[in-house]
Amino acid sequence: PEKVGAMILLNGTYGHALQTAFQPILRLPYVGSVISSVIQWLLARGHEDILEMIRRFSEPFIGIYFQMMTVLFGSKSLQKLYGKDYMLKAWQQYLGGICSNAKSMKAFLRGFQDLDAHSTGHLLYQISHPTLLMAGIWDTLTPAYTMLVMKRQMANARLVLDTFSGHFSVMEHPELVMTEIAKFLAAEVPNFRRRTGSQFEKPSLKKDM
Repeated sequence: PEKVGAMILLNGTYGHALQTAFQPILRLPYVGSVISSVIQWLLARGHEDILEMIRRFSEPFIGIYFQMMTVLFGSKSLQKLYGKDYMLKAWQQYLGGICSNAKSMKAFLRGFQDLDAHSTGHLLYQISHPTLLMAGIWDTLTPAYTMLVMKRQMANARLVLDTFSGHFSVMEHPELVMTEIAKFLAAEVPNFRRRTGSQFEKPSLKKDM
C-alpha cells in the first residue's frame, strides 16, 4: 500500500466473481453455485469434447452479441477509427488464443475458478487511497452493484456509473472514461495527503470567502 498513491479500477469486482456473474440487476440464489459446479464438472471429468463443442457453438453468437453491443453502446469515435466491428475484433484478439482449442479453454476456466475462490471484501475497509471506480450499468460479467459494495467500504473512493456501457466501458464509452480519469488525476488526487504509509486524509472542503 505504501507504494501506491491512487487507484483507478474499471469494470471489476472484489472477489467471488462467479457468484455474481450473469446477474446484472441483483444476485440470485444458487446461480453462482450452478456456474461453479458446471465448470468444475467440465474440468474434473476431462470433457474436452464438450468444451470444443461449446467453443464452436458459441462462436456465431459471440459475433451477434458484439454487433448488438456496438449498436447499443459502441463509441462513434472508435468506429470511425477502427471500423464498426472494432469491439468484435478486440474480443477476438483478447480471446483468440485463449479459446482457440480445448486445452487453452480449460486454462481459461481455471482462471475463473481462481477468481471465484478469491475475495478481498474483508480488507476493503483498510483502503483509504484516493480511488476512482467505474462501472457499466449493463455489465453482466462483473455487475455494477459489486462496485457499490467497494465504494461503501473504501473511505476515499468515488464511483462513476456509466449508463451507456457494459463490461468494456473503456471501449464502449471512452469519452466518459478518459474524461473522468483526467478529472480524477488532475483535480482530485492532488487534494489528498498521505498521513501514514497506507493511510490518506480526505480532501478538506474549501469554504467560500
